Amino acid sequence: MADPYISEVKYPGGASLDFIEIVVDGGTDVSGITVTVYNPDGTVRTVNALGTKVATIAGKDVYVVDTATSATFNGLHKNGGVSVDTDGTVHQFISFNDGPPLTASGGAADGTISDQIGQSGA
Repeated sequence: MADPYISEVKYPGGASLDFIEIVVDGGTDVSGITVTVYNPDGTVRTVNALGTKVATIAGKDVYVVDTATSATFNGLHKNGGVSVDTDGTVHQFISFNDGPPLTASGGAADGTISDQIGQSGA
């Protein structure tokens, strides 16, 4: 079984338009998977469960974390980051801007330095 991963993220435009898309192998038990959103200073903004599957594409189950699917999600910051983990084992930790990478201060990625994915256009 492959690790869950962040397949898409949208952060410009306000909290109601922001989302994180997570992909797992079809049929994976996602009860232990969490998505942590980080502030620009590396502190935890929110911790989010995956909730309900939105699609299955090419044998992969797709989940979306946004304000409509998560009671805790309140958007992303352009200088922030996101991690995805299973029971505390981090699979991916990304940040968005062209500035320096984030160092997580708390959450599953505590002490980890993010991988930069670059900047989004307006």
